[in-house]
Amino acid sequence: MKVDTHAHFMSRYYHERMAALPGVSTRPDHYGTMYIKDGNRVVSSNDAWFDWDHQLRDMDKKGFDMRLVSLSTPNLYIFPAKDQPEIAKRVNDETISLAKKYPDRFRALPSLPLGDVDASIEEIDCVAGASFGPALMEVHAIVGADHLMFGTDYPFVDIDTKPVDVLDLPANEKNAINGGNAAKVFGLQ
Repeated sequence: MKVDTHAHFMSRYYHERMAALPGVSTRPDHYGTMYIKDGNRVVSSNDAWFDWDHQLRDMDKKGFDMRLVSLSTPNLYIFPAKDQPEIAKRVNDETISLAKKYPDRFRALPSLPLGDVDASIEEIDCVAGASFGPALMEVHAIVGADHLMFGTDYPFVDIDTKPVDVLDLPANEKNAINGGNAAKVFGLQ
């Protein structure tokens, strides 16, 4: 199986919200449209990228069986913290819908509104209940527990190991993800 592990979900809603931000302008570029904020390039888009049939044809042409899709840069962090939860929910719902429509072709790697820690934790609970499983389980299925390490992004995210602890994995794999692998890699015995 060939898996593209770094591909992007292109949401028209997301791009419309970004275009409406103060200081954001657009201009043509070699992809289609470039979004610029305060004089700096943010991201580009192309109308074809919003069409999932186009992405499926591209995958077939390049021989990919599956793509793990996440929101493109700058993710949610271009938006004010107060707007991130609403945008995260909408974009994650769209991404999950895509993964449910094409379960043998796409897996969703949701985005979290890190500007609002409580909303991030709530969103983790929402996306973890999706029928295809949480993003961590998707990555686990591909690389295995011995290749994963959990991190909190402290001080920006105030969370413990609950996201790993609640997964349907054997205790030894949870222990490896929560610290055993880091102990091996960094010699922390």
